Amino acid sequence: MYLDRTPERWSAETAPLPTPANRSVGPAVVQRFVLALLPGHSLLSVSGFMETLALANRLSPVRVFDCDCLSHDGRPVPSATGIALPVVGGLDQARRGDVLLLCGSPDVPPQVQVTMTRGLRMAARHGVRCGGLDRGAEVLAQAGLLKGRTATTHWRYQSAFAESHPEVVLARSAFVFEGESFSCSSGTSAIDLALCFIRSLAGAELAEQVADELCYTQQHRLQELTSDISPHFAHVTHPKLRQIIRVMDDNIEYPLPMQSFSEMIGISQRQVERLFLRYVGVPPKRFYDDLRLDRARNLVLQSEMPITEVAMATGFASPSHFSKKFRQRFGRTPFELRSGRLD
Repeated sequence: MYLDRTPERWSAETAPLPTPANRSVGPAVVQRFVLALLPGHSLLSVSGFMETLALANRLSPVRVFDCDCLSHDGRPVPSATGIALPVVGGLDQARRGDVLLLCGSPDVPPQVQVTMTRGLRMAARHGVRCGGLDRGAEVLAQAGLLKGRTATTHWRYQSAFAESHPEVVLARSAFVFEGESFSCSSGTSAIDLALCFIRSLAGAELAEQVADELCYTQQHRLQELTSDISPHFAHVTHPKLRQIIRVMDDNIEYPLPMQSFSEMIGISQRQVERLFLRYVGVPPKRFYDDLRLDRARNLVLQSEMPITEVAMATGFASPSHFSKKFRQRFGRTPFELRSGRLD
């Protein structure tokens, strides 16, 4: 699916990927993954992804995956915990046919970012397929490698990501695995992404065995079921309410009138009110306003957008009304919150 087959890595151009039933016959196909690590990367994301692939190798009759770590300069880089994993070299060690997962955030020294961007672009030109763990998709977008593709990042930074990179289709979900697009948001979602690769490249049976061994089967199913909605509301299981919340989340800049939601799903406004009160504890209008204000708060903290543009991007035509509503929810005006961030 993501592989650029070459003679040195594949026995035949048309050879099918091995399945749990036929791996013991003929040469094994080994897919190499390379994790490009930035300073301050999430050790949980990296270890979760690597351990899931390692477990697949242990459960398979033959080795199916290789996994190496790289860095921008070929030297170990500390994670957010201070622990540095060994690396096999710089990004020039990525080869055609590899799948590269960038792990880290854009908040790195400029020289590191320049070197990493140059290395990523070169790798992509040489047939390396690139995706992201944690906030890695943001770095890939800055390098111009996600134009027209779907990606996700940590939920706290999704609003700023969407505003900064309109050329990328943002999925407000824990992970993305479709076509040429693959990324995950943070933490254990790296396990979900690894399971998707295992299922795609080595079969559903092996993926299920790995999930069972990790005691992760139910969690993975939940992640798949709730991948269409913000992690904040993953606990909401009522299908009609989920549909309304998803539409609200997709219409922040130009808010929809409240009656449109009842018309959309074919129930009365009173029934919509009862659904919100029962499952999320607040009326729909309050919920929608809070959703917009939460998005505004993320933009204030995570972007350099002028406050007036933040107001417009979250559906508030009047800056003074926006400031008043913002203070009511967060106890400070947007200007005060941003000033506190910069102090």
